Amino acid sequence: MRVKVPLPKATKNFIQRGMRRLGYSVVPLSSPTSHEGHLRRLLKELSIDCVIDVGAHRGEFGTLLRSIGYRGEIISFEPSATIFPTLREQCKKDALWRVYPEALGAKPDQAQLKVFESSFFSSFLAPNEYGEREFSGEPVGSSQVSVRTLDSLFSEELSDIDKDRRIFLKIDTQGWDMEVLEGSHSSLPQIQALQVEASIRPIYEGAPGWKETISRLALEGYELSGLFPVAVDRRLRLVEFDCVAVRAKARIQ
Repeated sequence: MRVKVPLPKATKNFIQRGMRRLGYSVVPLSSPTSHEGHLRRLLKELSIDCVIDVGAHRGEFGTLLRSIGYRGEIISFEPSATIFPTLREQCKKDALWRVYPEALGAKPDQAQLKVFESSFFSSFLAPNEYGEREFSGEPVGSSQVSVRTLDSLFSEELSDIDKDRRIFLKIDTQGWDMEVLEGSHSSLPQIQALQVEASIRPIYEGAPGWKETISRLALEGYELSGLFPVAVDRRLRLVEFDCVAVRAKARIQ
């Protein structure tokens, strides 16, 4: 049996002061103002039992889900041939976490994934001048990957997800998020809530700005639930934020 022992207030204050001296701030996972706390509450109150993780990278989001107490199914997609083995290794002991070496988009296709020195910036889009200067530099290579739609995956490989499942969709594809939504029209009604990345200052050519992203979510029937900063540039200007939205008619349990 796991017993939670609350820390004395003096101990909490001591830890907070020590972390601030190191340049960090400690925020409880249960705090509604934190990204983790918001997701924890949302997943619980919407009774989410399946998370689709598009642009999984090395499994960071799946690991976060497990750390905040989510125990349902995770289905992750990562097209990079160099990153996918790490993702597969990350979840091999988790029976409810399955992974696919797939890219998702608006239509079935073959596309060139631009690879950067930092794999976090790999994208189907080219960096613009601002993004190249502030973050990614120039691509160091590329690889051809297969692109499928979420709709086709639902009807084929994910056909075991029945109509009663409570699904959360997370998309983090470096400027490609709206392309994923474009290929998800028939599956979106099953998705109770989602998270996408929105850009205040886009760093890729052709990537949508935050107003376009939020307008698209509203058009698809979602309402904003939380906004959480992701990155700032060298002048401390906000560049991107994670946008969490809930289906307007989502059923709270």
